[in-house]
Amino acid sequence: MLPLQTLVLISCLTFCPSCEGAKDYVTALADSILFFDAQRGSYQTDTFPSEKYTDELCLASVWLYRATHTVQYLNEAKTYIDNDDIYALTQDSKDLACRQLLYEETHEDSHKTVVVDYFNNWLPGGTVQYTPCGLAWRMKWGPLGTAAKSAFLALVAADSGLEIDRYRKWAVEQINYILGDNPHNGGCFSFEVGYSSRYPLQPHHRGASCPDRPAHCDLAQYSADTPNPQVLTGAIVGGPDEYDQYLDVRPDWVYNEVQVDYNSGFQAALAGIVHLLSINLLPTTNNKCPCNQ
Repeated sequence: MLPLQTLVLISCLTFCPSCEGAKDYVTALADSILFFDAQRGSYQTDTFPSEKYTDELCLASVWLYRATHTVQYLNEAKTYIDNDDIYALTQDSKDLACRQLLYEETHEDSHKTVVVDYFNNWLPGGTVQYTPCGLAWRMKWGPLGTAAKSAFLALVAADSGLEIDRYRKWAVEQINYILGDNPHNGGCFSFEVGYSSRYPLQPHHRGASCPDRPAHCDLAQYSADTPNPQVLTGAIVGGPDEYDQYLDVRPDWVYNEVQVDYNSGFQAALAGIVHLLSINLLPTTNNKCPCNQ
């Protein structure tokens, strides 16, 4: 609930800060923070359990500060900071996003250091493993989505004045890998469904795996080694292993699972790249396995 209300406020501030009802979103989020702060605890243990809640409280508070300029919210955001090392930006860990926003609002070195240290680990030469063709491969599950989210935040960090050329170049190279600068199927393979002439045909998605109604759909369709009847245009799949190897097979959900979580950072990074194109600041890249088509 709190992340959803935060997103509503972000959308309002981005697209129509003076619209009627904007103040209502601010009030609703402020009330929710008070409620959730007083009712601390984990509320689920099954599907995608949340290991903590302070990252959501931190993000909500800093966005309230951005909307209202009430210092109380900024101070509250700082109390929710988690000082543990940040592994990645995920649906369960939004600490880096909060640190980046706090740096933008305060320019305090403590927040800058966290952001810079994160990308020192993620960029070549750091602790994050790379595939032979240059994907920052942080984890087995959803490596493309994880890399895309870090690429998005690298673009945001660059816009705030941090390592501008280095971060932008790296971010665009990661998105280039997803969209074709990779070796799968002879190269020029897009991990975004429906984009380019070669893309995943069997993403692990129930609705896309079924034929048009009223045709029957069961586990036989799930197991069939045929393209999905429905093209899940725009979705990115989990992605390759640490050696750039990828299997376009529906039952293998490690390679082919799709998630809104994966697409969130990917879509945001694309928006950042379009912005760079619009102001003629798209960096020159040097992908290891470029698509030459």
